[in-house]
Amino acid sequence: MRLERREHIRFLPEDNAFIALGTEIPKLGRIANISMGGASFEYIYHKNLSHDSGCNADIFMSPNSFHLPDIPCKIVYDVPVSPDDSPFTLARSVPTRRCGIEFEQLNDNTSTDLLYFLKNYTSGILLS
Repeated sequence: MRLERREHIRFLPEDNAFIALGTEIPKLGRIANISMGGASFEYIYHKNLSHDSGCNADIFMSPNSFHLPDIPCKIVYDVPVSPDDSPFTLARSVPTRRCGIEFEQLNDNTSTDLLYFLKNYTSGILLS
């Protein structure tokens, strides 16, 4: 039996929820799951992307007007995705990676906006 170490409940976002991570050439991908403590997303791999451990993330909905910018975070993992392990059809045709980030030192406004996102743009709790 696997011991769950996460401190926060993870949620499944709507299909049109995205994260942009980094500044110069950001990693841009669809959110796989999200919580008050961090998020996981898949993006198309390109060898020239930055792999900084500390960075900021933007969460946004497309085509909705929701945008939560400059969330301080750090990368926890960044691994290749097997086409069979991805819930997204894109991963079956192009090299895809899954990146996990941990949110760091959220101010009150960012915490409030993130909670709003979780309440309004997620469809359920991810149990495993």
